[in-house]
Amino acid sequence: MKTRSQITCASLALLIAGSSLLYTTPTSIVKAEPTQNVSSSLQTNTQRDCTSVKQAMRDTLQLGYPGILAKTSEGGKTWGYAAGIADLRTKKPMKTDFRFRIGSVTKTFTATVVLQLAG
Repeated sequence: MKTRSQITCASLALLIAGSSLLYTTPTSIVKAEPTQNVSSSLQTNTQRDCTSVKQAMRDTLQLGYPGILAKTSEGGKTWGYAAGIADLRTKKPMKTDFRFRIGSVTKTFTATVVLQLAG
């Protein structure tokens, strides 16, 4: 039961950290190209947001989870980060292009909506 509560806490922490990316401007989700007019402070915030999400994911791995994946897209631009392993038997590394069945992530989306409604 302790492991289940750790998984729940880690999932909620990652959702909260990841949801901060949803409330930034669309250009902050991806690395700015030289042709775009984006202020350096926005680029710095983007890097900080991505770094904080990556750090939260690394912290989750330290709790003993084998692998973790975060991906977001907006306006046709995608940001993704994967860490750890996808298959314990083969030690296949986690990759950002992996897909998950909707049943395996429904609870995550439900928890996010509940947290947004509570806040």
